[in-house]
Amino acid sequence: LKGRPVHERIIEIDREGSWRFKDNVAGSGAHEVASFVHLHPGLVAVLGQDGQISVLDGGRTIARIKVGSDCDITIGSGHYCPEFGRTESSAVVTMRRTGRLPVSIEYLIEKA
Repeated sequence: LKGRPVHERIIEIDREGSWRFKDNVAGSGAHEVASFVHLHPGLVAVLGQDGQISVLDGGRTIARIKVGSDCDITIGSGHYCPEFGRTESSAVVTMRRTGRLPVSIEYLIEKA
């Protein structure tokens, strides 16, 4: 890619079971950067007006994804492959930013 972008992911886990992700992309030039959270097929993602994503299991919120960067957030579908030759549809949360490098995307996944 032009500008020779380099990706680094930092993951921190705290004692309460929250996971903090920081994706850093260094280099030069303007690029679109995206980070994806693929959910298990039994889970549903709902984007709130506050920009937080609630993760539901059977209608009950079990986790929240809090995005700490100025991102476009979408919820789409992807594939989950529980075994070779078998796929199931699943929700995918996408956080996307476009801009001049360096660019970072940060988010926290915490229990509800």
